[in-house]
Amino acid sequence: MKNCLQLLFIILLIASALAGSARAQAVTARNNQSQTSQPPPSPPPSPSVAAITQVLTGRVETAQGPLSGAVVRLPRFNQTCVTNADGSFLFTVPADAGLFAAVVAYPGCADVNTTLQPGGAPAVVQMLLPAPTKAGGKQLKAYMKTARRDVKRSLRQLK
Repeated sequence: MKNCLQLLFIILLIASALAGSARAQAVTARNNQSQTSQPPPSPPPSPSVAAITQVLTGRVETAQGPLSGAVVRLPRFNQTCVTNADGSFLFTVPADAGLFAAVVAYPGCADVNTTLQPGGAPAVVQMLLPAPTKAGGKQLKAYMKTARRDVKRSLRQLK
């Protein structure tokens, strides 16, 4: 009797294993049919970054030559750039934005409002440097303090 029960138990195990594999094959066949009847969805075409942005370049100068350290702002897009040793600046802007209003600032100088065109020849902004005074030194310190704060805030946003 004990051997019969063991034999019956083994037969039930084999039968359930075979039934389980048959069910799995049926499910796999059904999934394969549904996949072959419908083509897999293709990913939407992604526009390249170059197609949606442009480069806006320019240079800030004085009568003595290029002006490094001038701050160029695009208020409409809340972007800021500091000119390099050659007085050059560069922004990456949306391609369909048109003309850009820009504000160029330098310590001790009056801000210069200008309009920049992306994709064209680099813009040249002329600034007039005033004669140095003691008040100009105080303005420079205040400007440097503000510039440091702005740079720290920008770096935190990048993180």
